[in-house]
Amino acid sequence: MLDEIRKQLRSEGTESPNVSTSQTAVYGLGGTGKSQLAIEYAWRWAWDYTGVLWLRCETAQALDADLDALVDDLELLQSGQSRERAKVIEAVRKHLSQNPGWLMIIDNAADPFATQEVVPRSGGHVLITSRYAAWGSLADPISVGVWEPEEAIEFLSRRLAVKHGQWTAEEEAAAHELAKEFGYLPLALEHAVAYCEQKGLGLAGYLDRFQEHRLKLFAPHRFDGNHRETIATTWSLSIAVASRKHPGAATLLNLAAFLDADRIPIDIILQHNRAYLPNVLAKTVGDPLAFDDATAELLRYSLVSVEAGNTGRVLSLHRLVQEVVRERLRDGDNALSSSDAERSDQTFSLSLDVDETNHWITTALQVVAQAFPERSHEIGSWPVCRQLAPHAAAILSHAEPLEIDPTMTSLLLHRLGAYALGRAEYASAGVLFERALVIRESALGPEHPDTASTINDLGELNRHQGRYEQAEPLYQRALAIRKKALGPEHPDTAESLNNLALLYAMAQRYEEAEPLYRRALSIWEEALGAQHTLTGLCLNNLAALYTRQKRHDEAEPLYQRALAIREDLLGSQHPDTAQSLNNLAMLYYAKGDYERAEPLFRRSLAIREGTLGTEHPITARGIKNLAQLYLKLGRYDDAEPLCRRALSILEKTVGPDHPDTRAAGESLMELLRSRHQDFRHLTVRDERFDNS
Repeated sequence: MLDEIRKQLRSEGTESPNVSTSQTAVYGLGGTGKSQLAIEYAWRWAWDYTGVLWLRCETAQALDADLDALVDDLELLQSGQSRERAKVIEAVRKHLSQNPGWLMIIDNAADPFATQEVVPRSGGHVLITSRYAAWGSLADPISVGVWEPEEAIEFLSRRLAVKHGQWTAEEEAAAHELAKEFGYLPLALEHAVAYCEQKGLGLAGYLDRFQEHRLKLFAPHRFDGNHRETIATTWSLSIAVASRKHPGAATLLNLAAFLDADRIPIDIILQHNRAYLPNVLAKTVGDPLAFDDATAELLRYSLVSVEAGNTGRVLSLHRLVQEVVRERLRDGDNALSSSDAERSDQTFSLSLDVDETNHWITTALQVVAQAFPERSHEIGSWPVCRQLAPHAAAILSHAEPLEIDPTMTSLLLHRLGAYALGRAEYASAGVLFERALVIRESALGPEHPDTASTINDLGELNRHQGRYEQAEPLYQRALAIRKKALGPEHPDTAESLNNLALLYAMAQRYEEAEPLYRRALSIWEEALGAQHTLTGLCLNNLAALYTRQKRHDEAEPLYQRALAIREDLLGSQHPDTAQSLNNLAMLYYAKGDYERAEPLFRRSLAIREGTLGTEHPITARGIKNLAQLYLKLGRYDDAEPLCRRALSILEKTVGPDHPDTRAAGESLMELLRSRHQDFRHLTVRDERFDNS
């Protein structure tokens, strides 16, 4: 960074400070060490300059005081001469023009134009530090970010371990956690070190205090005179100025304070959720120019960063900026002190109603819950779910403990759980569904359709995990609620019928499964149409049942119809299309038509690997099915690596006791025995195939 500053100040035509004035502005969030960089630059290259001048520019009063002191030190005005501001600036500029070769450091500039009146047109170099980002043509900008993780840990260990002569595993773990909590911000870590030094405390102890008291540890009275400028005052001033210039900037920051700090997909979150937004933010979002202006104000003071993402703009901010915003909202009475008001050149009231915290948590919860895709278990929604998931988790961490808006909280928990279920993240899905169910049973009642949806998905989770006995009562309970609340002809009732039938089919309870499938199919065809994806799902499942019963002539046209629906509505590369291909291949296998089965198995597997990934249990089942075909054909060299791969994936994702895992293990053992004992004729059980 220092070399970059030097390179810019000595750019072509300005290698010598005697030629012309070259200006570089080092900008970034408060606490990133901009002033320290300027000090280090001055020390390192002081010999290149005839003199180094340091001017504070956070307020007009501070700049005037330093200019007056400079005039006195250099005896630029005679006793009795006017000390009007214009006269002082004129004297300084004249002296510097006549005595080239200087370095002027303008520290903490609040406004680019405020610096230019004191800068001569030629004669030296100007290094500016600022939280303001938009310097345009006035200065070459250099952005200063936070430390890299290893830099932060090295700083903490050097400052504390060397001084105290020890660096235990506990201290190192605390250092990593603390650095992460502080977002690797230099000033915050410096404050932590100063506190530890003054209180004789280790990092583990400091971490405990921070997790309990948060920004209270950064209060000015907790530090000596070298640490007067705290994070809270530094950022509160920037927030206040940006808010005064554009009210929408403050509301956007309040919303972002309760989401994850990184890569907030603002276009996705705000696009369809204006009904849940406060008036100021709704108007800002509704007007593209106003929204651009609001984000520009936050960018000017380095409070956020905005970049283009795959689905629109994403906004990021520092974790401690979020903490400052939340602290302001929590306090409810956080007006700036008189000294801060003087430094800011304005008196800004940061006083907010005590209900503001809950208001903004509610707002953030509502917009994220509504933005999170309704059918989050389906692969088509995963790109959006992937972007929103960390923000959903963040807002839930605020909303759930406070029992804010149970309907929206449970909705978001359920959708996040369904996303985890689709991705085969079963442990996470179970926790999320259980949390959603507790809230829905309490807030909506045990007989509400939303409660039934969560119960149904808990049944789905248990079925995917091979826990069929636990799944059945959940499916039955969901079905009973839906029949009563929604009616026997509702599509959601049909979903419960289909799921219960699927469970019965897997348990070889075929006579119980068939009428449920037929009833579900009839409801979906009547309510949604013959060409709907759910109709295709039920056709596929009914055909799979017929295949298990060796009713091949009845199964094949249903498979063909389901495949046509899925290819038409979902495309040729969708996992549901792959399921139809897999199941049609199973039918051909069962009929002994291996030549037609193999390309369908292979095509299905390729789709699953490309969409679900190579480690998904559904992919593993496709691998297992292809291995079974090769085992039947005696193609052991082809079958063995597939058997091993399927077994490995299933052991990791669904566990060693899952029926599919046991079947994969049995196939591998049978293959190994046949190879070693030269068995030429194998009896392969059709139950080892999976139609999921």
